[in-house]
Amino acid sequence: MATIQPLKMKFPDEQGDTYSVLEYVLTDQSRIDFLNKTYVVDTEPNTFSDCPVKAITQYDSAEEIEPEPELATVPVAMCRDPFRQGRHKIVLCEPEYIDRPGQQVVRTRMTKYLNINVVLYVAALFTSSSTTTTTTTTTTINDNDSNNNFLCHCNRFLWDAVGMFTVLKHVRCGPCFRVQPSGAPREDVVTGNLQNDLFVGNNSGMERTFFDTLLHACLYAGLKMYGGNREGSPSMWEYQIGPLPGLEAADQLLLSRYILIRLAESVGLYVKFGNPEVLKSCDGRITLHANFSTKESRAEGGLRVLEKMAENIERHDQALIMSHYDNAGGATMKWFLSGRAYMPSYDNFKCKVGNKDDCSLRIPAMVAHAGKGYIEERRATGDANPYDVCRALTASALFEPGSW
Repeated sequence: MATIQPLKMKFPDEQGDTYSVLEYVLTDQSRIDFLNKTYVVDTEPNTFSDCPVKAITQYDSAEEIEPEPELATVPVAMCRDPFRQGRHKIVLCEPEYIDRPGQQVVRTRMTKYLNINVVLYVAALFTSSSTTTTTTTTTTINDNDSNNNFLCHCNRFLWDAVGMFTVLKHVRCGPCFRVQPSGAPREDVVTGNLQNDLFVGNNSGMERTFFDTLLHACLYAGLKMYGGNREGSPSMWEYQIGPLPGLEAADQLLLSRYILIRLAESVGLYVKFGNPEVLKSCDGRITLHANFSTKESRAEGGLRVLEKMAENIERHDQALIMSHYDNAGGATMKWFLSGRAYMPSYDNFKCKVGNKDDCSLRIPAMVAHAGKGYIEERRATGDANPYDVCRALTASALFEPGSW
């Protein structure tokens, strides 16, 4: 299939121009695919709150029930546009029913949840004291302060030429994903663990230039990129965002996904955040890891706080938690959490130090050595909604079972 090459045209700003092109982006009812609409405003906005609320006509469910509702596109975050550059912006929007504001999507629920007053058992969850006395107090979890941070969202994805997914033998590094023309010999299809991540070389580091472009595009946009690496196959990569408060981490993750998809669109690549059918014949998985900390866990004695978080998460209904960790209400989690190839088990909750194998929650070895830091939630799928993941992880780590 021919690739459509972008037109290489430059339009220098005329002296006195003040207009700004705003690219409004939002996820559709699938919560993974993006919609966009372009607007021009007279002056450059300073924050997303300066951007006007617009409206689109769009189905709000996979059933496409008529009539197609008109939805308000409410700006919630903004970054610089790495494609148009200059004073132009990408504006992340939340769709809302015009007659029922706040009802449409999970971001609103997360915002409300993280700003309500709740009863917490502070000594059991936050202190490093050796006493077992439980103190009850009322506190506010405010996502806009620095107390509760997602140190980074790790979003794995893979790409291929116009959606052709094939698992192939690899000359040196074992089985992996590659860009492969249609009609590849069937005998090349293999199963097994994908164990060649982090390798360097022209037989394993395919798309590295593209990934580097993604990294710099997101940095130009103003996103707080933590880094990235190639994962278990040449066409599977991972990048991290943060540390940021949960709501902002989720916003920036969605903006980075949009930038990635736009870049892939320009060179004829297809990006997949979810797990394609081909992965069902091997142990590879596409995941979204969330690293979570609080002000107390980052202070001296924070390791005990992290251990208490893990204990509290284990007390919760794991099926309820995992219903927020995929894009299908938990329907794919039993297959996804295989317990093999560094994947957690669906039926057995395990918190480990350092060891990634069959591990639901992990305290990194460096964190354990330092005695403070963050905990890593390893169970979410690559196409999970980041607002759902943040909400479920925060609630299960800090709140009593049955309170959310």
